[in-house]
Amino acid sequence: MKRALFLFLIIFSLSFAQFYQFYIVKASDHTTMNLIYDNNSTSYKDNSIENPDAQLRICALSSAELQNKWVSLAYADGMNPGDYIEITHFPIQITRVPPNNCVYLPLEISSFKAWYPSIPFLFISNTTDLSTAERIKFPPIWGWLKGNYTVVSAKTGNNVNITVTRAVDENNITIIPDVNFLVVGLMQEGILLTTDTAITSIGDPVVLSLGSYSGNYTIHVNGIGPGQFGPNVTIITPQPITYNTNMVPFTYSILSYYPLDSCWYVLDGKRVDMPDCTISYILRLQNGTHTLVLYANDTAGQNGSDSVKFKVGIVTPPYYPGGPGGPHVPQPTPEVPPVIPPAYDYFTISPEDIHITIDYPSSGESSFFLYSKYKMVDIQCTVKGDFAQYSTVDLVSNEVGEGGTIDGTVTVEIPPEILIDYKGSKEGLLQCIGRSTMNSSLFLSTSANVYLEINEPLITVENITVELYPGQTVNTTILLNNTGQGNASTYAFDAQFEGKESGLITITQLPGMIGHGQEGILPISIFVAPGFPTGEYTIPIVIYENGKLIGSGNIKIKVKEGLYLPLGVCAFPVLTSFYIFYDTVPMWVFLIILLIANYALLEWRKRHIWQRRLLMASLPTLLSLPGIWLFAPCFMMNLALAQFISTFLWKLLHEKEREELYSGRRQKRKPYRSEEKAEEGKDRKMAKEEEK
Repeated sequence: MKRALFLFLIIFSLSFAQFYQFYIVKASDHTTMNLIYDNNSTSYKDNSIENPDAQLRICALSSAELQNKWVSLAYADGMNPGDYIEITHFPIQITRVPPNNCVYLPLEISSFKAWYPSIPFLFISNTTDLSTAERIKFPPIWGWLKGNYTVVSAKTGNNVNITVTRAVDENNITIIPDVNFLVVGLMQEGILLTTDTAITSIGDPVVLSLGSYSGNYTIHVNGIGPGQFGPNVTIITPQPITYNTNMVPFTYSILSYYPLDSCWYVLDGKRVDMPDCTISYILRLQNGTHTLVLYANDTAGQNGSDSVKFKVGIVTPPYYPGGPGGPHVPQPTPEVPPVIPPAYDYFTISPEDIHITIDYPSSGESSFFLYSKYKMVDIQCTVKGDFAQYSTVDLVSNEVGEGGTIDGTVTVEIPPEILIDYKGSKEGLLQCIGRSTMNSSLFLSTSANVYLEINEPLITVENITVELYPGQTVNTTILLNNTGQGNASTYAFDAQFEGKESGLITITQLPGMIGHGQEGILPISIFVAPGFPTGEYTIPIVIYENGKLIGSGNIKIKVKEGLYLPLGVCAFPVLTSFYIFYDTVPMWVFLIILLIANYALLEWRKRHIWQRRLLMASLPTLLSLPGIWLFAPCFMMNLALAQFISTFLWKLLHEKEREELYSGRRQKRKPYRSEEKAEEGKDRKMAKEEEK
């Protein structure tokens, strides 16, 4: 039965609506690898003795070409166009595309062992149904399942009797795969068309028909086999349009069964040899119409090509020095490197994922290095993304030697008022371009993902309860603790009380910068006016940093009934509350006045020496001094007043007696000096008896 179907490569020029770069890579270092047969596990199982863990690396020109796509590695069964044998654990859906538009997907290689050796297809579909998926066959240079088959065949008429005698590994040693299913097909020479296919196994003959085809043919087993099929070359960009930039992306697809020997392009009649045939480039062009032809040659001496004609016409806005009406001076349009898939294993940025941590309100930075297999000059790097305007890139040099590296630093410094409430994307792209020394117009591009992590302060507020009476003022503090992320600190701190009772509280002073894990003190003053209703009031407090809410808490105020004399408030004089002091300063003034008054009152008592009189007068003041403070100033002030009153009354009671005594003495003659001394001795004796 005649069957015409696409088995070996499919007509890529018709199926390629989008651009993909794809490789089988090692999971450890992402270098390209070809999977080989593992004799110990009779497969090419990943993480086996022979093969490390593998991943599928797939890149596109835009995230839309990958986002939510279903991806699988599979092998077409050759019976019907669109039929295939799907390996287990697949397909996998791509749910997130990094900024550089390159995704790594895990591969369960062991599930594909039934088809070793073979060349798998990459299936990319919008649904889990892969029957209508876009299919791209792996060339050997991008990673494939190495090995071959030996075949015995005989042609009779338009039929070909084919027997696959053995399968061999990469060293041409016989292997026995776990599942011995083989897809055998007859391929017409020079075109991508099969005449007949069948599923067979090793040692089982199968007869395939050439139909009406009478030319040369080749036999393919699992896509492996000789044939005069040159490289299939497709230029993806430039497209036949007009570009408003001098830096035009140069992306393409070269699919070849045999390894590529070389590739080159001819731009407007000038040939340029390309150092790598698997990566994307950037063409630096002048304004005008250009013709580009891309060529590829394989190790079998076969070649393929594709061409495109396009235009570069930069629109330069007019510039008028000194305002409108001035002379027109053309200004060059800033050249921004286009975002294209990164070069792979030629010109690379390491690490591929750059993480920058910003601790508010500071800036953040991260280091990287560039590697190039060949010498490159005029290297420049830019950041793309929502935070690009706040980013700078510093390189230690703008050129790199063959197989060398250069270091660089990405710094992101966002103003604090924007950083505290940053709403842009935290994912960006670091893109670096450099010119190959082989040609002045050929630039290479590589990129890395840039991820921002912004640590912001978070204030935990201590909830407090304050009890007071109407007419009372309480000064207290609220404890604040910065429990935010990383090393973020406050910078433009503000606090507010909310609600209709917020007027009861006044913030005395705002704290300064509060570092991460540090505490701050918010002093406040609470005043409840006389006649304020009693009860409990909860007043919210909110903390802002540069206008953004970063913390909240509550203060509970209990207004009690009755008259309250706050700490330091004094009723004077004793028991009368004739006057109330709301501060300690008047108390000290009264204490000093009473000290002087008591000393003066005791002065008339000649029986006491002056040191004792001074001690008796100053004792209330001394006992209320800070550091001694045995009694409150209020209490001692009343005590000093009581001392003064009692001394004064005692003086009044004894004043008449003394007057009579001294009056009688004045009527007598003036006493001798010895008599005066005797009288003074008598007074001292009486004083001692009083003290006893």
